[in-house]
Amino acid sequence: MKSGRTAVPVVAAMLLLSACGKQEKEPWVPQQTALQIAKDGVVTETIIDSLDQDYYSSSELEKMVRSSVAEYAGTNGADSLQLTEYTSEGRNVRIVLTYGDDGDYAAFNSVPFYNGSMLGAQMEGFRFDTEFLKVGKDGTASGRRYPSEEPVSHKEYNVLICDREHVVEVPGDVVYVSAPAVVQDARIVTPGASEMTEGDAQLLYVLYEF
Repeated sequence: MKSGRTAVPVVAAMLLLSACGKQEKEPWVPQQTALQIAKDGVVTETIIDSLDQDYYSSSELEKMVRSSVAEYAGTNGADSLQLTEYTSEGRNVRIVLTYGDDGDYAAFNSVPFYNGSMLGAQMEGFRFDTEFLKVGKDGTASGRRYPSEEPVSHKEYNVLICDREHVVEVPGDVVYVSAPAVVQDARIVTPGASEMTEGDAQLLYVLYEF
């Protein structure tokens, strides 16, 4: 090794770079069916499931998925929907679909879905008719439930609205979630089963800020 005068700054610099690297959060890789919303509005859906081999095979499912994606993209543009991954191992399949925006996701799946401003959500008819949990800066949800008037009053927030079938990752820090969702960290939410069977309680609302 060279003299300490030369080596110490080099080692210190390496340690500093290492420390900086550790501060960068690794991208979240879903291990169950999930939706990930990018800051530019692109929606990535990961579907993880087990096939019923008595009903259809993996190759048949893949053919069906590719055909449906091609048909939608052929009508709405290549960037509207892409099949970015299809893998199978035994009976287990992993499908990753990338949608151009929230409108493409809603149209392709024929489900209520919205990602955007609070005002925009209300103009599209979403009523926020459910109870909410407030989420702190540490990503922990409070036990207290708030009526919708409290979160809806914050027009500066964005909101993701979807069904309760997916874990979701939003592109900002979560500030409110519809009960009884569970906040995994500052940006990832597990929906939880609703206690009610009708209305907006069947939707997951995630309010977030950049």
